[in-house]
Amino acid sequence: MEDLDYDHLLAQVMRYEGFRLRHYQDAGGNLSIARGTRHPQRPTIAAQDATTALEGDLRRIARQLESQLPAFGNLDPVRQRVLLHIAFNIGVGQLLKMRKFISAVALRHWSVAADEMLASEWGAEDKTRAQVLADMMRSGTDAKHKRESAAADHTQNDIVDLARRKGQPPT
Repeated sequence: MEDLDYDHLLAQVMRYEGFRLRHYQDAGGNLSIARGTRHPQRPTIAAQDATTALEGDLRRIARQLESQLPAFGNLDPVRQRVLLHIAFNIGVGQLLKMRKFISAVALRHWSVAADEMLASEWGAEDKTRAQVLADMMRSGTDAKHKRESAAADHTQNDIVDLARRKGQPPT
């Protein structure tokens, strides 16, 4: 999964997951800390540790998707990010239960896959994220998401901050 831009993915996931440095109870009733990452043994976490933990979680999920969903490795980076977003949000197991969606992705029927995302239980629960990700799935681009993020001034700043923490020039 060399082509996947984890910094961009991290910024996108942070936009939806939020950022907390102390424990909180997530929507599923789980004790979580920092951007949806579950670490109940630690009461607080530094921002860099939170980013590192999130990236580790996303890389673990990507490996799971690569091993359990053969089509994943053949997708373009935008559509890989879509699947990672969903799997991060609901889990790989729940994602794989979205059989019509998975079939549409495997067949590269992007409009059908996007429609299935919106019609799913997950899509009904997280309408804003589902609509953005469905648009990304349908088009293979995230231009609309970038415009929305830039308008909210989240994603670009997060990418720059991530790059700065990693000692790399921002992308």
